[in-house]
Amino acid sequence: MSPLPRRVALLLDAKRISTDQIAIAEAQQAGSRASLESALVALGFVTEAEVCAVVAAADGLAPVTLEDCAPDPEALACIPKILAQKLCVLPLALQPDGQGLVVAMPDIHDVMVLDEVRAELPPGMDLVPKIAPPTQIRRALDRAYGFVLSIDALLQRAWMCLQTAALGAAMRRLPLNLLMHYSLMVFVVALPICTSSPGRGLCGFVTESMG
Repeated sequence: MSPLPRRVALLLDAKRISTDQIAIAEAQQAGSRASLESALVALGFVTEAEVCAVVAAADGLAPVTLEDCAPDPEALACIPKILAQKLCVLPLALQPDGQGLVVAMPDIHDVMVLDEVRAELPPGMDLVPKIAPPTQIRRALDRAYGFVLSIDALLQRAWMCLQTAALGAAMRRLPLNLLMHYSLMVFVVALPICTSSPGRGLCGFVTESMG
């Protein structure tokens, strides 16, 4: 029998899972690329939060909760969105002296991920990893990068549409304050529609609303 992965062994030692559950997860894992830990989570034998709590305790750390986390924009700028999503790493903050970047990641001992992140940092900047559940990290990434960027894009698109024939020449002759009021109204109404039906597009909604 091959030795258990460190994180799974820690869960077993902490009595969060049983040997029978490990055997079931190994059978589920066979023939797939999923890790044994992922199989245990998928089967409901343990949660991501429980894994993080056990592993963090073994490392003498406290897991990070990201549900209400607001990462520092300067920290986000240190790692490109695509790389952060690929590695499942969330930049949280710069240390007060600016010489360290605090990041949340599922496995703070993943050398390959740590090396890729360090390659993006300025020379001399340290990396301070904190452990967090992967699902929380992905959701926080969407909030920190994806949602903010999509809102910005929609705002720019809304302004462009207001300057095109979508609103018609009559609308463009309105006083600026009324035009801005209508812009905000269209954006607030259109946002949930456009995000739920991306193919429709903001200009399509504006055109329909004016029709």
